[in-house]
Amino acid sequence: MRTYILSDSEPLASQVRHALTRRGYECPRDSVVPLADYPQLAEVQCDIVVLNLAPDPDRALIALAAMAEMQPAVEFGVIAVGPGTDPKLILRTMRAGADEFVTEEEFASEFDEALTRLATGAADSALGKTFAVIGASGGSGASTVAVNVAAALAKDHGGSILIDLKLETGDLASLLDLDPPHTIADLCGGYSNPDRDVLEQSLVSHTSGVRLLASPRRQASTIRTKSSMSGPGVTADTVREVINLARAISPYTVVEVNPTFREEQTQALRMADTVLFVIRLDFTSLRNTRRALEHLDAVGIDRGRVRLVGNRHGQPHAIQPADAEVALGLKMFQLVPDDPKVMNVAANVGEPVVLGSPRSPSARSLKQLVASLVDAVKLSSSPH
Repeated sequence: MRTYILSDSEPLASQVRHALTRRGYECPRDSVVPLADYPQLAEVQCDIVVLNLAPDPDRALIALAAMAEMQPAVEFGVIAVGPGTDPKLILRTMRAGADEFVTEEEFASEFDEALTRLATGAADSALGKTFAVIGASGGSGASTVAVNVAAALAKDHGGSILIDLKLETGDLASLLDLDPPHTIADLCGGYSNPDRDVLEQSLVSHTSGVRLLASPRRQASTIRTKSSMSGPGVTADTVREVINLARAISPYTVVEVNPTFREEQTQALRMADTVLFVIRLDFTSLRNTRRALEHLDAVGIDRGRVRLVGNRHGQPHAIQPADAEVALGLKMFQLVPDDPKVMNVAANVGEPVVLGSPRSPSARSLKQLVASLVDAVKLSSSPH
């Protein structure tokens, strides 16, 4: 892939160029150009542009907005590199047209990840799509939605891998009545990186066709952060590797994420094509959702990828969906009706409602949710 670097900072441009050439990207010295020369990108063949925001972010954003107007006539991915201390700057940069934002403070690790996402994005038709499911708070029903989305994808849309990233409290195995011999802790616990064969061996199959990578059976020290890493474990890096492997072998990957927003959870949200935010229509859930959406803004996750799912709709004295949309600034993607009898039976017997009670109101709603998701990602992948 041919790359260009737009930069008025020579030290940062040299760092970026070194990182690109180390990964095997074509980036000769004449591919490093000052911000003022951005119009020449309309005349060259280019796959990736790295935009350095320093030393003048406002000037860089003007160039970024102008480059965005070149597309789709000129198509290239844009990685912006700038300070990670200003959440508003990150949000402005993404809204101006950047595909990825890499912080200067974590450049060494984040830049490779951004390159991988852009490179795989160029061949999205050959890779599976990823849906992250997150609940606003406990009791939102995110686990139920995740299981049913995965089951419907497996039954009607070619297959799915379901990853339980709720490392302390995950219960997707129980909702599928499975007893997995291996978990994500086993997969990420070795001293070598996860690979395709190891992932395949770690998955347990459900009769629907869902293949589950379960959460740890014990709340042991399976979680590692950059500041506390003393051995292998479930980290942002291993989560990235596992999701990339899953996308390579399955048309769809569903990841249930814990709303703790630790590094490994945020990594899954960053990689998702769509984030399903499951909420209840009550004040506490809306308050928590609003706070979480603000956090997603702060870490550069575009709200354009977030879809609200109002669960247990129709309960007495609930907030009206239209009022919830106003409060959150997002439209409802799907309303799942309150269906306690069917849902309780499904949870107790370990069978998703889309399989066990396919004609129930909740099952029909969940299948419509999946159909809308599949249509949306197919549309986003089609040529313009």
